Amino acid sequence: MTRQEPPEAPAILFYDRECRFCIWGVVGIAHRARPGSLRLAPIQGDRGQRVLAGVEPGRRLESWHLWDGTRLRSGADVVDGLAPRVATWWLRVLAEAARWTPRPVASAVYRQVAARRVLLSRLVPQAAKRCAADGLARYEAPPR
Repeated sequence: MTRQEPPEAPAILFYDRECRFCIWGVVGIAHRARPGSLRLAPIQGDRGQRVLAGVEPGRRLESWHLWDGTRLRSGADVVDGLAPRVATWWLRVLAEAARWTPRPVASAVYRQVAARRVLLSRLVPQAAKRCAADGLARYEAPPR
């Protein structure tokens, strides 16, 4: 795996603000991202509605979305945009492995996890989800 230069502008990772499992996940990723490389915003917010205008409204909450200022990635494709932004070595290894996984397989795995996020949320301690929710403001994209 080669060392990648950090992206110049922060990307925005859009998440479902009603999903505590999603918040726990995006805050965990943002906490492990290169400083200044990633910001978070809810899909349901004004920015989410603007940036995701080309995504069918019924499909917006089905996955995370990553906007880097020029390209919108959704679902398993988000990993491609996150990989150069993560600073934690083990998360980079996971991201690189996911990038090398055939896209139909990665997409199917992503859809299965997303479809079961309520069930999977039960595996995450309440205290961890509360801590993530409390730390969310630290990573939020400034309003525009």
